[in-house]
Amino acid sequence: MLKAVILIGGPQKGTRFRPLSFEVPKPLFPVAGVPMLQHHIEACAKVPNMKEILLIGFYQPNEELTRFLFNAQQEFKISIRYLQEYSALGTGGGIYHFRDQIVSGSPEAFFVLNADVSSAFPLTEMLSFQKEHGEPNSFVILGTTANRKQSMNYGCIVENEDTHEVLHYVEKPSTFVSDIINCGVYLFNPDIFQHIGSIFQKNQQDMLLEEPTNGWHRAEAIRLEQDIFTALAGQGKLYVYKTLRFWSQIKSAGSAIYASRLYLNQYHKTHPERLASNKEGGPKISGNVYIHPTANIDPTAMLGPNVSIGTGVTIGAGVRVRESIILHGANLQDHCCVLNSIVGWDSTIGKWARVEGTPSDPNPNDPFAKIDSETLFRDGKLTPSITILGCNVSIPSEISRGPLFSRVLHRHLRLRLRPGAAQLQVGTKFSFFIDVNTCFPKLELLFSITLVEDDVLKVHSSVPSRGHCGCSLRPAMSCASVCDPPSDCLCKAVLCLVDFVALRVNKLRGSIQGFFFTSFLAFRLHLQRQQNTQRCSPSDFLLIIQTTHKSSLRIKWSRSLC
Repeated sequence: MLKAVILIGGPQKGTRFRPLSFEVPKPLFPVAGVPMLQHHIEACAKVPNMKEILLIGFYQPNEELTRFLFNAQQEFKISIRYLQEYSALGTGGGIYHFRDQIVSGSPEAFFVLNADVSSAFPLTEMLSFQKEHGEPNSFVILGTTANRKQSMNYGCIVENEDTHEVLHYVEKPSTFVSDIINCGVYLFNPDIFQHIGSIFQKNQQDMLLEEPTNGWHRAEAIRLEQDIFTALAGQGKLYVYKTLRFWSQIKSAGSAIYASRLYLNQYHKTHPERLASNKEGGPKISGNVYIHPTANIDPTAMLGPNVSIGTGVTIGAGVRVRESIILHGANLQDHCCVLNSIVGWDSTIGKWARVEGTPSDPNPNDPFAKIDSETLFRDGKLTPSITILGCNVSIPSEISRGPLFSRVLHRHLRLRLRPGAAQLQVGTKFSFFIDVNTCFPKLELLFSITLVEDDVLKVHSSVPSRGHCGCSLRPAMSCASVCDPPSDCLCKAVLCLVDFVALRVNKLRGSIQGFFFTSFLAFRLHLQRQQNTQRCSPSDFLLIIQTTHKSSLRIKWSRSLC
């Protein structure tokens, strides 16, 4: 019989995971669509003869944790219990405190897994390795290879290359010791408690001689890495099994996106049904993407690669999401862009807004590189990282719908390029969107310009709630007309390209972000009433948009120029 213990820590830990850990315990944060702990539990449940899984930590039991444990038991058909520590006891103190619950039923061995790691968890391979290389009462550490510099951020293992016995163990050395690092997954047998007990007794004796100054000096607080492995190294009791499969820590919020990528890639073998695919009438999927069934996504949205969409998420038209995690209840409004970010629970990103972070992935040119746990500042500069939106964060729209013309028309209108400007409201340099309120009563004509190919602009106009029409323009063309809208539209629009000078396109990794106006761009809008009425007559407008300063626009108009 086998058991598994998962060390989940507590609320005082995981401060680098804030602000996400404010709303949900870190082990329950969704990675690749499911709670982080579920990956551990699923790996343990697949091991033959696994009878029970114990979670040890000092979180207060709450409704969310209780519901997760109940659902996990129902899904994996295995006993799962949570054992709460009275205080932080360390990685060794927790299992020693609950040793009676662990050894009940006389298990032959038990696994110990840290909750803040992502891995393929080769537990069955570790069992086979123990039988082939180690003694029946030996212990096994899961290890992997890191580069020389990054290895000093982990527990370093010096092994016998023939027997794989651990000869020397140092936790986070100041100088290079070995490129084999500790992955935080262990295979023990009940004999480990004898070694932990000896450290416990030694700590008690030290407490009689010295007044403790911090929590780690308590006799109950025992660390497997510093207190146990260091003492067992070189005694023929401790072995290392090196895995070639993926592994990464999940210490910071930024590392959750990288861990999500690793798990999504693994889904091809373990859970292909969790990966979204391109379907008729659905959004465009690029790479590995998880979409919860309750999410509402517009067919014109583009998702991926490495995107996880949570429950109840709403994604509007033209939205672009890449290398991001979108959490429960988030609302991504039309044409917004989310890159290298985590969007928190019930957050809202306005229309045409852009939320972008800096990738924190390992060096792709180094096969042994690991993700760095960067500090907030380095060399006096803010360390680039992903963008994290907490719970109920609202990002305002970059472009608000406002009238460009009123009944009293001004000959020259000059406005700053910033949201909230009077009458004309424009977004950033990456987008341009105009809301025209003409002299027709209660009539609005909207048109936007986007690049669909290297040198093709798509002009889209619409009359709200009454239909739409669109066309494609090329720089070499002098004129192009828009197809007639449905018969129930109040008007039809003809857009003529009067002049098109020095249009430059800004590209980032092959995707179009927008365009700049470097000289001037002019459109002629011909608005004609579809239905006969005495109150309205046809009108022509020539609209010239010319840059006069890097943060200003000059708007000119004239009437009846056709």
